[in-house]
Amino acid sequence: MAQRIITEMIDDIDGSTIIDGNGRAIAFSVDGRAYEIDLNGANADKFEAALSPYIAAARLVTTPRGATSSSKDAEQGDELTRIRRWAHRNGFTIPADGSINLEARIAYTAAH
Repeated sequence: MAQRIITEMIDDIDGSTIIDGNGRAIAFSVDGRAYEIDLNGANADKFEAALSPYIAAARLVTTPRGATSSSKDAEQGDELTRIRRWAHRNGFTIPADGSINLEARIAYTAAH
């Protein structure tokens, strides 16, 4: 007997099915607690727009040398590296501190 297993990504805000890569899992943290939410493209844009003034005013926190990080942290670092490379190739300027501005993140998401 043949089986087909289908996995669907569901938007955690409106319950819609995320199709054709038009969405993503967004990891974020608040008050030292880490969260992840699955959002379709429109809700991801709303989420990023709502956070943009706070991100713009915030400073980047990095893991001190010698500290261990989880595999999720490593995956997020890999994603940031991919975004940074894509942004450079597509004419976005990345500040000297290495932070990736919201405009570049949104453009990367739209392109992928």
